[in-house]
Amino acid sequence: MAANWRRWAVVAGVCLAGCSPLPLGGLIDPPTPVVLPILYPSPTPSAEEHYLTAEALFAAGQYDQAALFYRFAIQTDPYLIRAYTRLGLAYENLGDMESALGIYSVAIQLAPYQPENYFLRGLAYKKQGLTPQAIANFRRFLDLSDNDIQRAIAENHLRELGLDVP
Repeated sequence: MAANWRRWAVVAGVCLAGCSPLPLGGLIDPPTPVVLPILYPSPTPSAEEHYLTAEALFAAGQYDQAALFYRFAIQTDPYLIRAYTRLGLAYENLGDMESALGIYSVAIQLAPYQPENYFLRGLAYKKQGLTPQAIANFRRFLDLSDNDIQRAIAENHLRELGLDVP
């Protein structure tokens, strides 16, 4: 009986996914639904692809869109520390210092020996006028960093905050 229904449906051009144009009241077996896989034109983007898209948007000054793609990268790979760092910078450029501080803190929890996030969190605290927190972060940065140029910049910030730095 199912084969006859299908033949009739094909001839009449009736939907095979369960719709029936006529109330046939049980004279014909209902169709068996056909489940087709959803085909994507490409595989799901990787964290790196999301990150690179975000970088291009950031460079173009589209910080809100960049932040979205940095978040996609983080969702895809929660240990992509540079995405947290750049997301914090995107938030800063959008004027959302609280979110930037939160993201820098998460990055520091995930990678406590990466100096850059201490430096950026120190800058964010300094911009917020939170001097003790800024000093603590710049000092931690100095403990971890071996880059002389970056160290000199951090020492300059400490001097601006009223500390004597050798």
